[in-house]
Amino acid sequence: MHLEPRLQLPLAWPFGFLTVTGAYRYTRYELENLPTGFDEEPERKIGMGSIDGGLFFERDTAWRGNPVIQTLEPRIYYLYQTFADQSELPRFDASRLNFSFSQLFRDNRFSGIDRIGDANQVSTALTSRYLDADSGREYLRASLGAIFYLDDRRVTLSGLPSDDDRHSSSALVAEFAASLATHWNLQTRVIWDSHDNQVDESAYTLQYRRDNRHIFNLGFRTRNESQDISQSDVSLYWPVSPQWSFIGRWNYDLEFTRTIEGFAGLEYNDCCWQLRLMGRRFIDNPANRIVTDVKADTGIFLQVVFKGLAGFGNKIDSVMEKGIRGYRVETYR
Repeated sequence: MHLEPRLQLPLAWPFGFLTVTGAYRYTRYELENLPTGFDEEPERKIGMGSIDGGLFFERDTAWRGNPVIQTLEPRIYYLYQTFADQSELPRFDASRLNFSFSQLFRDNRFSGIDRIGDANQVSTALTSRYLDADSGREYLRASLGAIFYLDDRRVTLSGLPSDDDRHSSSALVAEFAASLATHWNLQTRVIWDSHDNQVDESAYTLQYRRDNRHIFNLGFRTRNESQDISQSDVSLYWPVSPQWSFIGRWNYDLEFTRTIEGFAGLEYNDCCWQLRLMGRRFIDNPANRIVTDVKADTGIFLQVVFKGLAGFGNKIDSVMEKGIRGYRVETYR
């Protein structure tokens, strides 16, 4: 059982925003078949408070001969979360989240609720955009940010805190996105660890997206933390006739020379109903084991949707939304 009442005060003005949040997190487990001496009904009580504020500055300028607005958006986020010993709590679905720009403003560094991290930290970030003065279309965005820790982190997935949990600051994360041409976009992310003097992660994605049915993505990602990762990723959703479309993805690990996820299928779509048939091969690795030790799963999926009515087989929607960057599930009424 997990209860999490929150009280939030959001304030917004044309020049900025300020959000103050307070929360109390209570968790209780009922466990069975534990070794002697372990509590079968452990509890966890955590208090949390945060202050999130930002400002918006803008000026008129030009981009490719067109009038645009350039923004400068500083943001600061303070998070305090009390410590609770969680070493004897079960870990059903908790894992450490990959560090990213959005992670700067989350109130938990773990996924799930089996681990809730203690925190006394300040996140700072700066974003600048170039926006079309008439339509608001974003031509370019650049962001830079980091976390500064006022206390060492004590909560871990298991075992004692690592050296990274004692650093006074996080890695530096930078994100860049640009509209190269009509329907073409480039996105990059680089995470630089000043403590180890190395790039922890880099990712690059080139995307063509004309609409929700004309999507092509080409990506490459590297990571140099606990285990080296070097992956390519190709995905698309493309019509081959007025009613038929091809959907597919190939996410390949160059380090271990094997497919992480691959799927391919066909979609039939007309005014009244929709049918999708997909074959998929993927690696499900919830325990973060070495990829070569994990056996790949395979499956065949079928989805039928009668527009305006209920359908069955919505698993394919979830696979496509996660696997094809830019695809959004459509709702038929």
